[in-house]
Order: sequence, then C-alpha cells, then structure tokens
Amino acid sequence: MLGTGALRAHLLAARLAGPVATSREESLRSYRLFAARDPRVMIGLDPEWTWEPRDLIELMADKCGVSADPTHTSGHDVIDPERTLEALDAFAARLGKAARDKVPVLLGTGHPHRLLGFYAALADALSAAGCTVLTPAQGHCV
Repeated sequence: MLGTGALRAHLLAARLAGPVATSREESLRSYRLFAARDPRVMIGLDPEWTWEPRDLIELMADKCGVSADPTHTSGHDVIDPERTLEALDAFAARLGKAARDKVPVLLGTGHPHRLLGFYAALADALSAAGCTVLTPAQGHCV
C-alpha cells in the first residue's frame, strides 16, 4: 500500500491531480453538457434539480479545487492534490464499510479509458467480499 506522499506523487505524475490531462475547455464543455442533461456525460445519473453550468463550476471548485472563475476558459485544469487525497480516504472508508456490510454496489466513472482496470479490480474485490456489483446498463451503450 502506498503512503500518502507516494500516492500524492503518483497522482501528480499520472496527471490525476495538479495540472491534469483534461483542458479547461474540455471541463467547461462537460459542465455545459451535464447542465443540458446530455446522456454522454450523465453516467446514468438523473439529477433531482436543474444545474446551470455556473453551479457545476462552483461545485467542482469546492470539491476538486478547480478554478471557480467562469472566465478562466483555457489551459490545463488544476485539481487540488490534497482534496483528492481526502476524497480517496473517504472513498476507501465507504467501500470498506460496503464490503463489511455486503451491500450492493454500483460503480461508475466518467473516465473509463484511464480507470477501467481499476474499477474492474474493485468490482472483483467487492464481489469476492460478498457484495452484489450492480450492472443496470449491462450490454447497452449510452
């Protein structure tokens, strides 16, 4: 298991935190598409209320540390490594509880090209722990 420093270094080297591989333009485009409820970016979510692009920028700034400035429209987006580490700790705690309680789990990602192997291994581990891994869209493209 990686220590915090090694994990931070990996996140930065892989461009999952710090200046990330996603451009600011692409992030803003995704926020606009999510606000418009475009199925290509919804990953199966059906929000209970209407989101405006500005709301999503503020949410991402709060949760990930990206710029909250809607006029910042170019260059690399930057994700706060410390917030990422905190979120990963919370994710691990929640998954640990799910595994202990053997509850059904639904996994999803907006980055299947980079994280598919991770989620496949996670699904295998959760299944081995007694969790049902839900697959509601099995075999269907959105």
